[in-house]
Amino acid sequence: MNETDLKSLLIGILGTVIVMAFVAAYKKTRAKSLKDDIDLIDFEIEHLGKIRKSSVEMSRSSFKGIFSLFFLFGLANLIPNVFDLAGLGNLLHIPQITSLILWAAFVGVAYRWWKRYENLKNYQEAIVEFEKKRLVKESKLKKLRT
Repeated sequence: MNETDLKSLLIGILGTVIVMAFVAAYKKTRAKSLKDDIDLIDFEIEHLGKIRKSSVEMSRSSFKGIFSLFFLFGLANLIPNVFDLAGLGNLLHIPQITSLILWAAFVGVAYRWWKRYENLKNYQEAIVEFEKKRLVKESKLKKLRT
């Protein structure tokens, strides 16, 4: 066996180890993501049930949503003014980019709360959909672990 064959063999082994490490890291990250998704679905089902059963919980939940929207609204309007006041103005368009991200978060939160109340109107159908999503995630997680 000459030197080039030894180098090729070493490169092949090293490449295999690197690929195996990346695959293991991907599987671990994907499994954690799926587990988090399942936990979130379980939380949504539980929270929706609490809201449906209790008007106090519904009011509390509504105010959390409203206050989170007010918070994001305030931040989105405050950021450009803070940069202007600090004399940084259009520094790399950071105020505009930050404001855009906050407005996107605002829209996302508003959509999420709107969907939650839509789910309350159609409670049984929403629970069935959540259960379907949960089963899909669990089957993907099971396949990933095998």
